Amino acid sequence: MALPWGGTTPFKSYSAMKFVKCLDQQAPGWLETYNFLCESCHPNSLQHLWLMSAGPSHDNWSNEKFAQHGHELLDRTLSAAEKATKDIAVASCQVFATTLPLIHT
Repeated sequence: MALPWGGTTPFKSYSAMKFVKCLDQQAPGWLETYNFLCESCHPNSLQHLWLMSAGPSHDNWSNEKFAQHGHELLDRTLSAAEKATKDIAVASCQVFATTLPLIHT
């Protein structure tokens, strides 16, 4: 792989999806969460089109159907952030539990 400052690295590059699939094997549900987050944030997505077409410009929240759907999306997005924070904390504790004994020997 070429480096921006010249030369190459001996390390192989991996796609983000490879990491997501590995994560999903360790903590099932992350692939579905990743797919949801991707679909809801990419501007070419159907989700984005639905949000833009749900009501008059700059006033979608007064549309009851949009507001219900919007709240479901926000809830799911915040749930993903909470799950990520919890999983990061668990993984960090596991790393410390594994490495601290090695440091003190």
